[in-house]
Amino acid sequence: MEQDEQLATLMRGLRVQNLRDEQFADDNVRLRLVEKLRTTMREGLPLVYSPEIISAYWGNRPRAVAPRVVQLLSAAGGFISNLISDLINKKLKEVAIVFLQLCCLP
Repeated sequence: MEQDEQLATLMRGLRVQNLRDEQFADDNVRLRLVEKLRTTMREGLPLVYSPEIISAYWGNRPRAVAPRVVQLLSAAGGFISNLISDLINKKLKEVAIVFLQLCCLP
């Protein structure tokens, strides 16, 4: 019985019968399909590693690179700030000794 109810709910969803009017888009909303065709192989990333092609690809897309740089810097920010703090307070050698004791020495 439960399976039949689930199937009926699924079918109503596929037939868009269980949606309220406010769940539909407003009449003023226009959707547009944008299709970007790759005209040459030079426009995409290469399948074989090529620093020149990769550099040219990302060089033309600074808006795609910037969010990734910000993401990486925010992830590394805590580490970098602690490293700078240790460097300023001259604790870098102490941290290195503790690290070596913890990871390398028995």
